[in-house]
Amino acid sequence: MLRTLRWLRKDPHVHYEVSEMQDEQSQQQHSARMIDLFRTPTVRWALFITVFLQLSQQFSGINAVIYYSTVIFQSAGYEKDLAEYANLGLGATNVIVTIISVFLMDRLGRRILHLTGIGGMFVASLILVISLVVQSTAFWNKVSLIMTILFVAFFAVGPGSIPWLITSELFNQTFCVPASSIAVLVNWSANFIVGLGFKPLFTGLLHKYTFLLFTVLLLIFFLLTFFFVPETKAKTVDTIYAEINAGQVWRKRRPQSQNYDNRTGGNNDVGSTVDYGTLLERQPAKNDQQQMVIWLDGICRAYCAFHRSDSATCLNYILKLFEICINECLLSVYKRVQTKATNVLKTIIKKILKPQVDTLRTNPLLKQLFQLVEHGLTYAYTLSWNFILHLLGDMFDLMGKDYFEFCQNCLSSLSGLRSTKDFSFLSELDLTVGKAIRVFGPKNILQVIPLNLTGTINDVQLEQSWLLPLLRDNITHTELNHFVAYFLPIAFQLQTTAENLRDKGDVINSTVLFTLQDQIWSLFPGYCSYATDISISLKLIAKGIGTSLTKRPDLRIHLLAGLRNLISKTDNETDRQEVGKYAKNYLPLLFNLYTTEKWNHSRDPVRQSVYETIKRYLTITDHQLCQTFFDKSLEKMQNTELDQTTLIYLLDIVLALVTYLDEKRLELLEDQLKQLFKMKDESMKRSVMKKCDRILEELCSRSTKTLQQFMDERRSNFLLEHLLNSLTKSQSALKGPQLRCISSLIDMPNNQTITKIKQIVPQAIQCLHEINGRTRDEAYLIIIKCARFWTSLGEQSFIDSLTSFFHFLMAGLVSPHSPSMLSATLLAISRLCLEFRENIAGSIVDELVSTLILVLQSKERQVVQAALSFCRVLLIILNETVLSKYIEQLARSLTIMRDENNFTFRPKLKLILQKLVKIFGFDALREFFPASFHAQLSYINKMHVRKERRRKGTSTIGQSVITKVDDEDEYVDDNETTFTVRPKLTIDQLLDDSDDDDDDEQNLGRIDDVRTIATARTTASTKRRRQQQSALWIKESQGDDPIDLTEATAARSIYATKPLTTREAEAMKQAIKAKRRNSHFRTAPDGRLVIDIDDEENQQQQKQKQKQFDDDDDNDDDDLNREDLKDLMETLSLSQRAKNKRKRTFDDDDNEDDDDDDYQINDKQSQSVHSKYRTGGGGIHRTLNPSSKQQQRPGDIYKAKRGSGGDRKLANKHDPYAYIKLDFNALNKRKRGKFKGQFEQIVGAAKRGASRGAKLGAKERYHKKSVKRLKNK
Repeated sequence: MLRTLRWLRKDPHVHYEVSEMQDEQSQQQHSARMIDLFRTPTVRWALFITVFLQLSQQFSGINAVIYYSTVIFQSAGYEKDLAEYANLGLGATNVIVTIISVFLMDRLGRRILHLTGIGGMFVASLILVISLVVQSTAFWNKVSLIMTILFVAFFAVGPGSIPWLITSELFNQTFCVPASSIAVLVNWSANFIVGLGFKPLFTGLLHKYTFLLFTVLLLIFFLLTFFFVPETKAKTVDTIYAEINAGQVWRKRRPQSQNYDNRTGGNNDVGSTVDYGTLLERQPAKNDQQQMVIWLDGICRAYCAFHRSDSATCLNYILKLFEICINECLLSVYKRVQTKATNVLKTIIKKILKPQVDTLRTNPLLKQLFQLVEHGLTYAYTLSWNFILHLLGDMFDLMGKDYFEFCQNCLSSLSGLRSTKDFSFLSELDLTVGKAIRVFGPKNILQVIPLNLTGTINDVQLEQSWLLPLLRDNITHTELNHFVAYFLPIAFQLQTTAENLRDKGDVINSTVLFTLQDQIWSLFPGYCSYATDISISLKLIAKGIGTSLTKRPDLRIHLLAGLRNLISKTDNETDRQEVGKYAKNYLPLLFNLYTTEKWNHSRDPVRQSVYETIKRYLTITDHQLCQTFFDKSLEKMQNTELDQTTLIYLLDIVLALVTYLDEKRLELLEDQLKQLFKMKDESMKRSVMKKCDRILEELCSRSTKTLQQFMDERRSNFLLEHLLNSLTKSQSALKGPQLRCISSLIDMPNNQTITKIKQIVPQAIQCLHEINGRTRDEAYLIIIKCARFWTSLGEQSFIDSLTSFFHFLMAGLVSPHSPSMLSATLLAISRLCLEFRENIAGSIVDELVSTLILVLQSKERQVVQAALSFCRVLLIILNETVLSKYIEQLARSLTIMRDENNFTFRPKLKLILQKLVKIFGFDALREFFPASFHAQLSYINKMHVRKERRRKGTSTIGQSVITKVDDEDEYVDDNETTFTVRPKLTIDQLLDDSDDDDDDEQNLGRIDDVRTIATARTTASTKRRRQQQSALWIKESQGDDPIDLTEATAARSIYATKPLTTREAEAMKQAIKAKRRNSHFRTAPDGRLVIDIDDEENQQQQKQKQKQFDDDDDNDDDDLNREDLKDLMETLSLSQRAKNKRKRTFDDDDNEDDDDDDYQINDKQSQSVHSKYRTGGGGIHRTLNPSSKQQQRPGDIYKAKRGSGGDRKLANKHDPYAYIKLDFNALNKRKRGKFKGQFEQIVGAAKRGASRGAKLGAKERYHKKSVKRLKNK
């Protein structure tokens, strides 16, 4: 049946249709009675449609025409012989058109064909009546014949077969039999009436107007069909009933195909056409991962579409979906099914429940959903707890603070799981508890999960200490008073207790309590973040904050972070003003702390925090108070005995105050800066100059109206001249701020002149070789700005002005400057070419290429390096047509350059050749480059062709599916392949070499070959999986009886994935549990790590366990890969693990070896027990059986008697190691395998030689014994 249905539907995924038929069969306990058709409104409407469709077939008059066609033709004026031939034509027409309509049913639909047939018969009947009435000429006789034939043809199109087909599609198996019986009864009854009453009407009462009666009936049937008959093609019975109930039969609807996506929702608006109760009952088995994932994806898309069309009704089906996903999907043994179900529920919560959360406040649905998710914390869901925890976090966020009491039991359960030993999902649980803290607030959370802090020494063993980091990271939008009332007293008590313990000499416990106190104070910034009671609580702790900043250096970083949050993280302007009232108290304290404290280094985190707090506080401080602070700072700076550190700190404060100064104080600052620039002390000059340049940068930014008025034309000209004069002489660290000042000054209109641009550009070009990346970026930005101003100032066109600017830059290439200046000029030209690549054309291209060819022949390597970068830029911005004119000259220049610099610029040259091969191809370049280039060009061409083939040939990887999602679709499949777009490169990244380009060509070839092989394997495996997608499995029951496919539950026994046996499923669960249980080292009672001894017996036991595990394991690629596990075990067996052993040495005259007694820890009893005893040594430990199989392992004599391991040298014996000469070719990845094989051959030869020597030695000893025995005789 499945094979036939797949062939019929042309679709391997037919299990939904099979499931539907099985459900209908299971519901049909007995055939429905006739009376049952009238009890259900929807079925009653379907019966009404069936009845008038059957009536439309017979009362259309078709049988009257067929029965009495000869009489009709004779009355139209034809002779009897011609009338009989015409009757044969009617039969032939009926057969031919019926065959044609068979092919049109699934293309046009049943409804369209029936309307077409009824409408055509109506027109033909009307004209036939007219022709029979007139009947005065031969013309009307022919018309009557043609209309009769068309009447029969239109009947064959629709009414001849459609009523029977729709009848079978309107009813399920329960009502199909009685409905078909009624349809047959109505049809033959109407046939009897027409056959019995037509002849009397035609020959007597109505005569030629008889067909007028059929015409009226056809019009009535056409209207009934248009308004009441639904389209049944490719629709289930539930879908048809939904259309009938919604009254949407006659509306224009989107066509739906028979594929799976449209049946499950897709992107269509299926909310009003799908019975979601029926759709939810069609889910496959939970362990059929392929079909379950597809079903979950479709159901999620359908729910999102349903929510868009009818959000209120959609909520009625949410609970059932949650039950399926949690009670079935999350209990699946496949991680892929669990992940998909979790993503579906998260999407439902985010896209459907979250927008209607206000409506759900009074709806019990929210509590029911939460109870379902909370049920996942039971031990039946152990393997999927990580998914349950993610869902709980989303549910906390959905429910909000109003449902805290309802969630208390769940939070208690989470606390118990967190305290469980070896819990596997600590990170997921912490994220869930953290989200609960953000939603419910710390005050409520601490009521359920108390910290039990007492401030005494008992807090050393605090069990709930894990909660403090979560509180620190998640507290926000809460009351600051809670910290003051709850945590602050405990923190002070912990400090007192820790100090007392330190005085008594208990350093360990005191350190623990100090750390605990620091964790409590780390909560303070969170409580200050969007605090809801700043106006009430701040006054209670304001004085304490100031005192602690002065006397408690260990708390400064937390207090300063809290102050910054109070300023910036608040939405209430009143609260911000409340914090600003304390500026006169806190800012002087912070100024003194910043300038007088002896910081460890310039980047001390506390110092940076103090400075950031000062800048943040100044934003809410009164400007008049800022002027006062500046006056005091300026007064201190004028002190001649001021040291360098304090002066720099004062300059930092002035820098923070610049934007708040008035014009009078800005003039005072100007005078002070002039004095500092004249400083002659070289030891102080560099650091002070850097700070002064930063202040100048702030002044030049002109961020406020006061600064804009202060920085007038006179000052800007003076400052620009000063910066240009000092830029050449300045140190590298000072050039960045100076360039930023120049960049800001260029934006002023008075500095946008050709003369000043010619002064600025050479200075900027000289900075292109600076080490600091920001300095180089500013230099490039200045050059681009100057180019734009140059093109806007001239009277020429933009292209001509740009060409003149390039000429101005090229002057630096022929002037007698240093190679550094020449290479910097090339870099500047390269950057401009990239910036204006769309405007470079004409003569400027000839000049640029000529310049490139010229500089490539330079003797200076620095110039050649810049020239190659310039060449790469030209290859990027110029098209193939333009480049083809210069390819011969470029190839000649590159050939000369490589001959003189063979290996120096090999990576850059390779990038250029790759670009040329990509543009022109290998065949076109062969004639321009000499033979020495052909091998490299051929290799590059091969790599390029292989890359293109791989890019075009493998668009999908594995089972990933590329899906285009509409803008309005809220659901995105997590299995979609994600393509990474390479970010836009900076000029430095473009001009520099990448790390991959430094690899050897052979190495690159090996890497590419490996990738090609891997891609081929992936493609082959993908093809195999696709071939297996059409395969289905039927999971038999445990008894002897076969599966009854007519039962409703039989759908869950049909798998698209090979089902697991009970043993395989249990083995998979046990393997996952064992993997998590063994993920950590065991510990002894005293806390030491226990690492098992890797002796021969343990290895043998591990191999046996591994073999047993492999026999029980299944072949699921998503959860456990047996091959990967074997490789991991083999890798571990090659490593020498640390051994935890006790040694017992027994001295004997004939035996100098050490025997080790192995110890292992029993987890259940937590005590050391002896492993199997081994004989060896002397005395009672001697070996009683000399013929024992115990043999000395090779190399044991070299093992050190003392220490943890290693070998020792022995007198008159070979060394326990050997040296092999290192060959640098072994570093090549391609040749590494070859040398590995050679090493294995050396080792193998050594083993064979040792074996041969042992045999020869045994023969020699045997020979000596034989000779000795003969002598004794």
